[in-house]
Amino acid sequence: MKLPTFTLILVAFFPFAAYAFDYESSEIEIVSAVQGTGKLETIEAGVKISLPDDWYTYWRMPGDSGLAPRFHWTDTKNIEEIEVLWPRPKRFETAGLYSFGYGYGGDVYLPLNIAVRETGKAVSGAVKVEMMICKDICIPETHDAIFSIPEGTPERTESAKPLKDARDNIPSTEDLPDLKLSTAVLAQDAVVVTAYARDGFVNPDVMIEVEDNFLNALPEIIMGDDKTRAAFKIDAPEHIDDLTKELFGKKITATLVNDGKAVQKDFQF
Repeated sequence: MKLPTFTLILVAFFPFAAYAFDYESSEIEIVSAVQGTGKLETIEAGVKISLPDDWYTYWRMPGDSGLAPRFHWTDTKNIEEIEVLWPRPKRFETAGLYSFGYGYGGDVYLPLNIAVRETGKAVSGAVKVEMMICKDICIPETHDAIFSIPEGTPERTESAKPLKDARDNIPSTEDLPDLKLSTAVLAQDAVVVTAYARDGFVNPDVMIEVEDNFLNALPEIIMGDDKTRAAFKIDAPEHIDDLTKELFGKKITATLVNDGKAVQKDFQF
């Protein structure tokens, strides 16, 4: 297979390098699904994060602790906009705290939509990625990379398949025929989300994104009689006396993960 012709330079430094422990750092690449820009208005690309064994990194909402990856794009040429997409995460529990992210070990792909300013021309840019990886401890990392995708035929690269797999794992913002988020009810001590799964619920989870990021408890699941409908109760943390005062007039985003699929929906209280 012909290798892609875009280029990449990697640099990483670690603020806590003076600590007396050894660990293998993560690596970052910007990869493209195509070898050339062709006449494409949007280039499918991705941030490839290679994690050490037994380590994980975070989703856009990190949970009780951690740091969501942050991307700072600079020196872009022939690029209108870069959108970062987020595949469905996993829930990690450490000492009673809940985090959401990707791991353990191996390659993680965060898809990118690169909107081209002028089709038929090359695109290039640089990015600084601030992120955190965790195992028994959490380590902040900063990576710098540059990328370039030349003009030419948009033949698929070896990164096209893992990028497609990652895109297939992005939660749907529309209800699916076999998986739906129905309602969200705000109570004094919890948020209750109702959902439908045509084939039943298999290892389900509901994650709530909200301002200040505090609704991270493992949901209590109340299953309906036919096993296709369920209510997920996400309790407020102990330091909040009245959740209705905290969330009235605000928006939450609920993400339901079930049996390898995921949907997300915004609710306004």
